[in-house]
Amino acid sequence: MTTTNELSFGSPTGTQMDDQAEQFVDQHEVEVDQLYVVERPDDEVPPAPSPDVTDADTASLAAIEDDAALAEPEQHARSAWLLSVDGGTPWTGAALAERFGKPAGWGWARIAEVYEARGPREFARIVWQASVAAGTPLTGRELAEVFRRSERWGRDRIAEARQASGDGTTETATARRSRTGKPTNGKPRPAANGNAHRHTTEQPTEDSGTPDTVAVEQVPHDAPTRRDEPTTDTAATTAKDVPLPGGARLVAWAGFLFGTAISVAANVLYAWLPTLSGRAGPPGLAPQIGAAVWPIALVISVEVLSRVAWRPGWAWQLARYGGAGVVALGAAVISYGHLSGVLTHWGYGTTGAAVGPLVVDGLMTISGFALLAMSHSGTTSGKEAGR
Repeated sequence: MTTTNELSFGSPTGTQMDDQAEQFVDQHEVEVDQLYVVERPDDEVPPAPSPDVTDADTASLAAIEDDAALAEPEQHARSAWLLSVDGGTPWTGAALAERFGKPAGWGWARIAEVYEARGPREFARIVWQASVAAGTPLTGRELAEVFRRSERWGRDRIAEARQASGDGTTETATARRSRTGKPTNGKPRPAANGNAHRHTTEQPTEDSGTPDTVAVEQVPHDAPTRRDEPTTDTAATTAKDVPLPGGARLVAWAGFLFGTAISVAANVLYAWLPTLSGRAGPPGLAPQIGAAVWPIALVISVEVLSRVAWRPGWAWQLARYGGAGVVALGAAVISYGHLSGVLTHWGYGTTGAAVGPLVVDGLMTISGFALLAMSHSGTTSGKEAGR
């Protein structure tokens, strides 16, 4: 009969079994390792790669790896350029490419990608802020020429950038020179007005941490500024469209169409003067159409001026206003003669026959310029409804 002591001590305990297992592994460790060592003769040819992996697959994998390697610096370049803008020292395309060991065109391409992603309005604000940081702020006209837009468009983008910055003061030219290190010939420039005060601030530089003293001039809102640098109050006003008086466009169109109708009717009536005088028979259709051509040409030229979005530049301005000027001058001269002849036939005196055509042509001119001005302002109710 087995006793309790035999049950407890006759068989190995858990600890004893672990010790025995470790001894067994130590004794046979070399043999186990040898199972995984396969010696290959020197003249044996290594096995061929799997037929499932072709050269094309290897090339495709290499191309994918190359594309991934190329995409990474492009993304880094775009982020680095935006950081340079935020830091106040925007890089050019050449400077950006140099930091990545690429040609200058590569850097400009990355900047263009930022433009496509952000859109022209936001990118225009970035460009203007960069020009301010560089000490040479762009005017509304200069900014608009970069993006081939109107001067009003450029001023609106500057106003939006000023409003977004929340800066309640206007930096003067003296402060810009002090900040950018431009010389002033050793002579202090006067402030914009007597209320401006000057103080210095110390800011640690990024390179050495040494405080850098920067002169800053703070100018109140009521200080006179440059014509192309509106204050924050002005910026807030120009950033929003100011509605025109009610019916302004309707009145302008009424005046223009009324003057056009009178001019066309008088020019067509001029073709009937020989008939009314008894010197000839009724005029044909061609003379009547020919007489109406001149005021109609003026109407179309005004429409082209007011509705077409012309590109900036002196050549485009010359084509725009020069062409319209030629049409207006020719139509005015011919139409003046026709109107004067009709008034003379109706018994008007010399003065009346001379002044009457000017009234009709003057009404068409002022109404046409009113329509042209409203088309540039971008504040009409029609445009607001279309947005």
